[in-house]
Amino acid sequence: MPILALGPSVQPRFTPDVRIRRLPNVMQLHRIVGRFMDRAALKPHAPAQVRFGCAVFDLSDLRLTVRGVDALLSRTEALLLRSLALNAYTPMHRTRLRPDQPDSRGVDVAIHRLRRRLGDDPVNPRYLKTVRGRGYLLLPEAIHDLRPTPN
Repeated sequence: MPILALGPSVQPRFTPDVRIRRLPNVMQLHRIVGRFMDRAALKPHAPAQVRFGCAVFDLSDLRLTVRGVDALLSRTEALLLRSLALNAYTPMHRTRLRPDQPDSRGVDVAIHRLRRRLGDDPVNPRYLKTVRGRGYLLLPEAIHDLRPTPN
């Protein structure tokens, strides 16, 4: 479990992963926590593959395979799918998916393209759902951790 320590005199029982000595403003704190959560999600316990029907997304090399054939993803689509896969079953707002462009509709376009690549129905999506007022929700069929477990 990742630990974030706030303040200069914090003496936690555990060593924090990130220590913030002085309190930042709200926007800085949002960025710091977002980066912290992204780093925490990339730790070794993250899943290796996510399956959507006949499609498999490999999180280590950001590759989508549909019916055994590699699907070409743009960098934005690959990073978006990785973010959604690391936070599967949790709605993610577009500002968390693309913090560099919070007012952009680029996330909507990328979601539309991903739905098409996954063979998802845009009217009644099965894997990439829109949760009104909350963001986008990824519902994979299976999440596989293919890394060897330590003995």
